[in-house]
Amino acid sequence: MKTRSLDKAAPLGLLLLLPSLASADFYQAPFGPGGTWNVYETVGTAATFKDALTAAKAKVDPVNGTVNGTLVSVISQGENDMLRTIRGGADTWIGLSDREGVAVGAQESQTAGTPGNASSGWAWTSGEPFVYKNWGGGEPNNAGDAEDAGQLRGDGFWNDNASGYGLNEPSVPVIQTGTSQAEGTAAFGYVIEYFKQSATPIPGIAMATVLPAAGTIPGPSGGAGTWGVREVTGITIAGNIVDAVNQLKSNAGTSVTAQLPKLDVGDPQTNGQGGSALAGAVTPFLSNTDADDNNLATIAKGKISVTQAGTYTFQVHSDDGFALRVVGQQFDSVNGAGYMDPVDKSTMTFNVGTGDSNTRGVITLAAGEYDLEFVHFEGGGGAYYEVTSAQGAITDANGAQWTAVGDAAVKGARAADVVRLTGAATVANAAKPGDNNLATATAAIEAAIGNNTAVTKAFTTLNIPEADMPIANKDNYATKVTGQIRLDDADGTAGEAIKITFNLQADDGASLRILGKDFTVATDFTGDGVAVLEEVSGDTTLKADYPTGNTNAFGLIELTEGELYDFAAYHSEGGGGSQFQLWYAVGDYTGTGFDPAVFRVLSTGSDAILAANAGLALVPEPSTTGLFGLAALGLLGRRRRK
Repeated sequence: MKTRSLDKAAPLGLLLLLPSLASADFYQAPFGPGGTWNVYETVGTAATFKDALTAAKAKVDPVNGTVNGTLVSVISQGENDMLRTIRGGADTWIGLSDREGVAVGAQESQTAGTPGNASSGWAWTSGEPFVYKNWGGGEPNNAGDAEDAGQLRGDGFWNDNASGYGLNEPSVPVIQTGTSQAEGTAAFGYVIEYFKQSATPIPGIAMATVLPAAGTIPGPSGGAGTWGVREVTGITIAGNIVDAVNQLKSNAGTSVTAQLPKLDVGDPQTNGQGGSALAGAVTPFLSNTDADDNNLATIAKGKISVTQAGTYTFQVHSDDGFALRVVGQQFDSVNGAGYMDPVDKSTMTFNVGTGDSNTRGVITLAAGEYDLEFVHFEGGGGAYYEVTSAQGAITDANGAQWTAVGDAAVKGARAADVVRLTGAATVANAAKPGDNNLATATAAIEAAIGNNTAVTKAFTTLNIPEADMPIANKDNYATKVTGQIRLDDADGTAGEAIKITFNLQADDGASLRILGKDFTVATDFTGDGVAVLEEVSGDTTLKADYPTGNTNAFGLIELTEGELYDFAAYHSEGGGGSQFQLWYAVGDYTGTGFDPAVFRVLSTGSDAILAANAGLALVPEPSTTGLFGLAALGLLGRRRRK
């Protein structure tokens, strides 16, 4: 725990006389003993560990100048996450060293490269006990026998790095003679900690939270069935959530506002299908252009109605980062790639750039209405955000029937894997003549099966790359895939006839037959050929007879829940790479093509049942006063900021 002496908070009148307290470089957080408040100063100027420690010790606290600083020590996961927030995910020196003379008890570890090195010899420059550790994989490793300084990486894990000290600095080693070697000059920003240990928050110093006080980011309120959304462009995003919030609170850029029924928004040029939880095309960014949508920030506000008390999970997929707050409540836990704000537990976040923030927050809510605030930022590359919910405590992105927050629809319990193999499928290969078409391939593989020359292999998942095909020569070969599928309950009402879309992805051509059933629609989305329906032994079969490496055919068929169906697929390969994949989706997707949110690869799957889910409706909020009034549904309002 934090061990420095308690310092009472300065009177508010004194604080108002200290101009340094207005700087965003100073923060406070309750990581002293018993939850007392310490002050943290962020320094963005890169320095060596040696120079950073010297500078930190020369500083005094900005409140009343009674406490000296030192490089920050990290006592918990919460404090570690807080540092990631206030440093915006940048690499940061922390006050950790195994160099004799730098910290009390520090000495060169004797176990470099082994798990023991994570604690042996390392000490905090503050003198606090070294208990909590968050080393990255393989760290610390004392690379080149010249890494004696602790670094907080952008991903939140620790690394040992070169300290900048020369030979036998800062003192000639006594415990282990000759261990204080000259080191390189890695340079990062750093955080100074002042052990104020105030019993109450210190007036005038910013809280080290991801989001400012609720309602202070300008943007329209939501309405009945809508989120109020404000999007800002014409800015440069530094790549972290704190910068995004500051941009949204400033007068920079161009603002666009709208009312949206759900937060499933993306750049059609790069992420037309958005996140992985919701099916269908996204709503384009409000400021969407024909080029990539880069350097933008969004604030969305809405009020949900919880009609059934219990546990709920909110999920966010986004590119880049986000923060989601349930105002006045606390998340019970957060899983996935992001984390809970340790100072404001009403907020979960992924605070830096990413291709998928993939974060879920579990929260217990009583019946009633709750305000939500959502912030998203995009630096460059792909761009989207998707906000969903489900009832229960969910830790798996695919483990629930997610609905968009604002969609009040009720989903009945259903099988997690609606269509699945009843056992391993058999994949048979055989060489074929040079003609690269399905007729030649079918004849070749049937002949080989008949005379026992085909090579076979069992697969429980039908996503088969060339390397896994049983045949040795991967050119000019034929494939037959056989097995049995079962259709489980797709929507909570057993025994129904359900439309299923199958998707063949292959290099080269492929076909699929469900014995005793007929495909009714065939489409293709590659342009390399035309998928067709063809009768085979009385069954209408899906056929994509392409001599190219880009088969992507879709077939619609109606099957009955609870029934078993045998199937046979054929595949032809000429040369230059090959594969075979068989996917399915519940519903008709022959007109829209592949959607990763709904298509699943055919496999033996599991017996898991996804629980029913009732969506959370959006209800009206009081109108926002000031610059941002409510926009009419579907109408955009623009305001140019100077």
